Amino acid sequence: MYIFNRIKIILFFILFAGLWGCEIIDPEDPVPGYIYIEDIETQTTAGEGTARQNFSEAWVFLDQDLVGAFELPARIPVIAEGKHTIGVKPGIKINGISSTRSGYPFVEQYEKEVDIEKEKIDTLHPKTHYFDEVKFPWNSAGQEDFEQGGVSLDSTKESDVQIIRQGTTVFEGNQSGLIELDSAGMKFQIESTTLFPYPGQNVPVFLELHYQADNSFVVGTKLYLNTGNIKQNPILIVRPHKDTWNKIYINLTPTLTRENRTTEYQIYFSGNVNQDMNNAKIYLDNIKLVTAGS
Repeated sequence: MYIFNRIKIILFFILFAGLWGCEIIDPEDPVPGYIYIEDIETQTTAGEGTARQNFSEAWVFLDQDLVGAFELPARIPVIAEGKHTIGVKPGIKINGISSTRSGYPFVEQYEKEVDIEKEKIDTLHPKTHYFDEVKFPWNSAGQEDFEQGGVSLDSTKESDVQIIRQGTTVFEGNQSGLIELDSAGMKFQIESTTLFPYPGQNVPVFLELHYQADNSFVVGTKLYLNTGNIKQNPILIVRPHKDTWNKIYINLTPTLTRENRTTEYQIYFSGNVNQDMNNAKIYLDNIKLVTAGS
């Protein structure tokens, strides 16, 4: 019994000493340096449309390794010291949904060598631009900005109203498009006057859009199939965004990939006065189709 008790005591002290020793030799938490990013600027050339974006986050890389995605503006902790390459990929909310965040596939990643020090904050001013291969098939200007003489949208026979150019409520430039429904029960449907060629399966296609609206509306595609049929696909209900302009990135890729019998397609906008309203105003600007395909 005496020997057994001695063994228990020795084992207790060995275990205690081991735990106590682990506490002593555990390294301290590493002290990070920081990267601060306010926003990400986009530069465009002729035929690429507006440079005004709505990048909501930065996907940050340290020497090509992902640090994380951070909502802008952001102060980003980086566990490293010395000179390293910081990469910043602009991120968006696909279809305006917070849970579907992604790096925007059409723009370059910004990179800069930074000398990182513990607790030091380095401020970056990332700039990006579209890849050279990206195409903007809406028109020669790259978008419908309502600044030209004609408008590349027309109402269908299902619509009670036309879209008109006006200069009172404008996001950029001198004009924007207005869809005005002035009584309950009115509806609208307008579509692009251009038929866009099918880009191919799994080719990214997004619709960029600035809007201000006190009423919800639908964005969709009208697909012309090789069978001779026409298929209309509502893609997204855009919620009201009153008093200020918003930009949304609508992903057309899944719809176009799924309907691989498509030869051409149009973009359409539709809606009617919400039940709790008697009239509605929807302003559109900088309607831009962006694709890596034809």
